[in-house]
Amino acid sequence: TTLDLGFSAFTVPLPEHLRESCGDRQYDSLQFTLVDCTGHASLIRTIIGSCPIIAVAAKPGGPEFPETDEPQGIPGLIDLLKAQAFFPHRDPSGSLLMAVDHCFSIRGQGTVITGTILQGSLSVNDTVEIPALKVTRKIKSLQMYLIFQSSASQERKW
Repeated sequence: TTLDLGFSAFTVPLPEHLRESCGDRQYDSLQFTLVDCTGHASLIRTIIGSCPIIAVAAKPGGPEFPETDEPQGIPGLIDLLKAQAFFPHRDPSGSLLMAVDHCFSIRGQGTVITGTILQGSLSVNDTVEIPALKVTRKIKSLQMYLIFQSSASQERKW
């Protein structure tokens, strides 16, 4: 089965209510990504991990609502998204839990795993258990977009 999905993104100035919760991170904007996936919200939630999914319709009343000459509600939707935006609570403590996207071997390198850390953190030289493979392995290196890292936590996609 093939799903045809439409994507759109837009950036807005960082809403005022988020400025205090930035901590030592300095952000000046917030990006929203919209995915057109009618009826497939649970699938998309699985694919992109812990990102909030909000079912919306740009047409007031939804697609079944009768046609009107009124604007289709995009500015109101953007205002609502800005008002509801929040930074998720991140806790690097606790056991590592990672949603694995891909797992494969490279000769001379070992097992390569890509995915999203849902809980906890890890560092180079840590030992991790891979339950699906029934093995324990030492982390030799970490990369994010081809840039070597010394540690990883749930804040980023790996």
